[in-house]
Order: sequence, then structure tokens, then C-alpha cells
Amino acid sequence: MTTSRCVPVPPNPSSMLLFLFALAWWVNFVVYPLWYLPGSTSTRLIALGVIMTAFTILTLLFRWLGSFPLAKKTHPPESTGDGVFFTLLFGAALVLHIPFLNLPILTGLDTIDHAAVPGVVAHRVVNALSDAAGFPMQPVLTLGFTGAIAVGILMPAWRSRTIERIQSIADWAAGHLSFSLLLLAGISAAYAAALLQTALPERFGDLQTLFRYQPLSKLILTPLYVFLGLQEWIGRTVQILFTFGGAWYLYRLARIFGGEWGARGAAVLFVFLPPIFHYGNTHMIEGGILFFIAAAFFYWIRFIERNDQSDLLLGTLFATLACLYKHTAASLMPAFAFMALYDFGFPKHQRSCAHLAAAFTACVIPGVTLVLYMQLAGFNSDMPSTLVFPTPSRLLGNLAAIPAGVTGPIAILFLAGIVTLLLRPNRRPFWILLGWTGAHWVLTSMSAAAGNVRQALPYYLGLIVTSALAWDVWLSGRTRITQRVSLAALSGFLIWTCLFADRHQDFRQVGRAMGDRSYINFSNWDEACLNYRALAFHLTQYTTAGDVIYAPMANEPVVFYLAKYHLEDRTYRRDPFWNGPEPLTRDTVLKKARALGAKWLVLPRGRWLYPYVEPEFLETFFTAPPPGLRPVTVIPYGKEQLGLWRIEGE
Repeated sequence: MTTSRCVPVPPNPSSMLLFLFALAWWVNFVVYPLWYLPGSTSTRLIALGVIMTAFTILTLLFRWLGSFPLAKKTHPPESTGDGVFFTLLFGAALVLHIPFLNLPILTGLDTIDHAAVPGVVAHRVVNALSDAAGFPMQPVLTLGFTGAIAVGILMPAWRSRTIERIQSIADWAAGHLSFSLLLLAGISAAYAAALLQTALPERFGDLQTLFRYQPLSKLILTPLYVFLGLQEWIGRTVQILFTFGGAWYLYRLARIFGGEWGARGAAVLFVFLPPIFHYGNTHMIEGGILFFIAAAFFYWIRFIERNDQSDLLLGTLFATLACLYKHTAASLMPAFAFMALYDFGFPKHQRSCAHLAAAFTACVIPGVTLVLYMQLAGFNSDMPSTLVFPTPSRLLGNLAAIPAGVTGPIAILFLAGIVTLLLRPNRRPFWILLGWTGAHWVLTSMSAAAGNVRQALPYYLGLIVTSALAWDVWLSGRTRITQRVSLAALSGFLIWTCLFADRHQDFRQVGRAMGDRSYINFSNWDEACLNYRALAFHLTQYTTAGDVIYAPMANEPVVFYLAKYHLEDRTYRRDPFWNGPEPLTRDTVLKKARALGAKWLVLPRGRWLYPYVEPEFLETFFTAPPPGLRPVTVIPYGKEQLGLWRIEGE
């Protein structure tokens, strides 16, 4: 008599990836109501219908990619050890970021979109929970969140069971895809009816700030603010951790074409490249988009090299997440299409037209995602979505921005990487990485942000990998001592540049490459921040509920601080005045403030209003304010100052 044993069914990775794709897409387009357009209810319902149609088609295409027949091959296990190296690299980087983690949020960047919006939403969620419970919920939420993280870390069995449950849900949803899509359609309809009935999105004020950038970064930050409170270090830490993830993917990508020391060089360059390091200290979202782009390219390039179906799916998933995170992911699709065409013409494995169709389908899924978002956001946003022909001046301007952003020696290393790959007998890595770098270089040169290092960073990733491979060629065959000293010297130079290189800037002279005012280190931190914390204290002391506060600095985080210090019952207006029809004078500022019904005016003493306003003009408000403005206080922070005035009479 034989006994049968129940053999567990192995998990299906395709179903998990399909589940994650569908969930991410649906949450970002439906739950975060990108369909809530200005206009009538019928306009919003039509937009929702378009979204759900696109969602269904793209989900079916993603499932088709998972069922596409590819030759099954056994690949050697990937060597991703090097734990000591990553521990030292990430530990050192985190320590070096600590002095900047809790500085006030920078003015002059898009922080009202990246920090203020999730901060305000989280604040209102916590307030609603506190009102329902009858006591402050923030300590309870923070304790519960940290406890859940501790359980996940210290109890691997519980973590494994949770993953198994999610996998079983994913398997069921993939096996009943039609029913799952119908269920989501019903939930979406009920959810839309509730939002249309309550007009909840409009309670958050300006819809432009809700829809100007893709939702994913806000969906990551908002729960963290809910559970941990509105703290400046949260947004910065998230970007730094994204940077670490991107470094890990570039390390693995460099190992595909090179050796261990080239991979280490790629990780070091990514973590300590000056613009990437400095954007980690802002509340911008560059760390996240670089992570998603690096992950997408790693899997897509590995698919080109190894023909593994899971890599095609993972690359498509990360490319879609990149398109849900920031519009600079636009270069992913043409770059991968070029790689697929190159691989079709010069195959490493046997290729057919069906393989090319699968690669192009993988481009269509994130491409449609990005185009649909851009069209929807165009109704609510000032974000430019048009491209212009890449003139030689724009193309060369982006190249000239490289040494300004990363220093001359690193720019030379970038150039050496391209030349070295071009001269190698096997030029396959050159053409693949050139497709990555070139696509984004051209697209960036076609956009309104040409010459801006922040927008150009995605093609710096390709330059990092090419330079790391050249580094690997130079180090191969040398002694272990030489290899270690060389890597230490590279790290030391980059760290010095990040922390101590002179970053004093005159916004009237520097170009876009350095003009984002986000290169903050020990040389200029006291010129970089405004003391919004103290401003919130004074607003609490002097203002009352319903007061209108006029602070015409563009792209600054006052809204975040009003929420953090429970001043949301004040009305904050940031209508700029520098591009108005009237000449800019002290009286026009006062006239604009009164037209807005403001009782209070907040202005900086320095360069933080905006590049179009001269610091000398701002000085007049501190030395000779116009009649009708009564000085209340001047708030210093380093070399910067904020002034608060009471607006009196007519």
C-alpha cells in the first residue's frame, strides 16, 4: 500500500508580478483620483471610463507577456554577495547624510508638490482619526508602525507566512482575471460615486499641486507621514534609501559586462555622485526615479543578454512604476526599443519576430501609462508636456552641464568609459549602453528643462556604468592593494566634493546645471534654508483662524509647516507677483497682498523669492518697508532671514 504525500505547488512568479502591476496601476490612477478633472460630472466619468479601459487592456498585455513562449535556459546563479562592501558604502553614506537630514525643507524647488501635498493629506488623515477616537492618534500610529516593522524583522516565520498569503491571492486573481477585473470595476464605480458626492479632492485646495507630478511618490510618502508624523528627515531618508537600491542595481548591471571592481566603482559613483548625493538631502524625488529607472534597465538589459522571461516582466513592471513616479522615465521606452532592435540585428541568442513583438509590447505598457497620465495632468497642471526639436545648442548645453554638475575629473571618467567601450572588440555593451544614454540625452534636450542636471540624471546612470566598465578594464590584473587604494581614492574625492567643495552660488550667474539651489553642503548650508519652524511659531502667536497669509516665494514648503504646526485653519496664498503687468515695486507687492485679502506678508531677505527678483529689491522691505506694512519680526537661520509684516489699513 502506498501513501501519497501532498507536495506544495511552487509559487508562480508571473502571477505575483501581474498582481503587483495591476494593483499599482489601479491605485495610482483610480484610488489617487487622476480622473477627477475640472468640469462636469460627466467629464470625470468619461475620464474614469478611459482609465478603466486602458487598465484592462494593459493588464491583459502584461499577462500575455507572462505567457509568451521563450526558450527555458538554466543560468548560473548571480553573485550578489559583497556584503561587507555594501555595508561600508551604505553605512558611510548614511552617516554623511545625517547633518542634513533635519534641516528645514529647501525653498525654490518643487517641494510644495513633493512634501506639502502628502504632508497635508497625512495631517488631515491623522486629525480625522484623532477626532473619531477622541484622543491624539499620532503616538498610537507611530508605536503600531514601529512595532509592525520590528515584528517583520525579528519574526521571519511570520514574514514568510505573509508573503505566502499574498502569493496565494495573486495566484487566485491571475487564475480568475476576468472576475478580478470586474470586481475592481465595481469597486472603482462605488469609490467614484463617493468622491463625486462628497467632492473630497476639492477640500485639499489647489488641484494643480495634487496632479502636477505622478502619484506614486505621494503614495509612498503619505503613509510614512501618517505613521511617523510630519518630520523633515522622512522625505530625505526615503530618497537616500532609493539611492542605495539604485546603487545595488547598477552594481549588478556592471557585473553583467564586467568584473567585481567595476561593479563596486559603479555603486560608489552612484551613491556619491554630487548631484545624486545632494538631491538625497532635499525633498525632491530624484532618488526614487533613478532607482526605478536603474531597476528597469537592469532587468531589460539582462533580458537582452539572457533571454529570461521573468526579466522581461520585471523590467516592464519597474518601467511602469517609473512612469507612475516621474515623467523623466520617458526615455525608458525608446531606449529599450533601440536595444531590442540592435539585439534582433546582432543576436546573442536565437531571435524571431515574435521576440521583437514582445519587447515592443513591453515598451507599450509603460508608454501608454505615461502618455495617459500626461494627458490627464494637462487639465490640472502647469507641467509642460510638449517637446521641441533638439537644436545643437540644446544638445551641447546638456553636455556642458555634465562637468558643472559632477566635476571635471568625473566628466573625464565618463568620457573615458565611452571611448573604452567603443574600442573594445566586443562592442555589444557599447551599443546597448549608448541606447540607454542617448535616448534620454536627446529627450532631455527636447524638453523645457534642457541643461538641468536634475532632469538629465537618468542618462548619467548609463555614463556611470560605462565609466565603471572602463575602470574595471584599468584595474584588471593589478594588485589587490592597487585596486583597493584606487577605489578608496575615488570614494574620497567624491565625498570631499559632496561635503566640502565650494557651493556658493549667485543665481544670477549660474546656469540650470547648478541653479536648482539644491547643492547643499558644509560650504553653503547657512545660505540655503529659511527658518519655517520659527515662522510657524510666530504665526501661531500672532495670527488667528481664518487669517490670510501672503508669501509669494514660488515652490516653497510653507503649506507643509502650516500642517505640521496645526495652522491649517489659516489661509496661505503664494500667488507670485514678478511676472505681472505692473512694474515690481514695494507698492505693487502691498497692492497684491490687499487684493488677496491678506493680513500678513512673509518675505525672505536673500535670494529665495525667485531668480527673477533681485535681492536688492527684497532688502527694501527690511530697511524701508512701505507705509501700510508694520514689521512684526525678523527670523534668522544662518545667513538667511524671514520677515513677517502685518498689513494695516488701505
